[in-house]
Amino acid sequence: MWRDVQHSWQDMLGQIVRRWPATAAEDLMQIEGDRSRFTDYLARAHDLTHAEAEELIETWLREQRLA
Repeated sequence: MWRDVQHSWQDMLGQIVRRWPATAAEDLMQIEGDRSRFTDYLARAHDLTHAEAEELIETWLREQRLA
């Protein structure tokens, strides 16, 4: 669940940057685990639609067994 990601946001930053290399840890820290802000940021950073970014996040959550 996203709540788990949000609670562990600082610990997840390395995984997120490795998964999505166009992201920056400094930017992610400002997002503070807010899913909507992360989705918007990911879409902008990787030139994706909001729906595409959301799908990538859902896939990542399933892989992390957090969905």
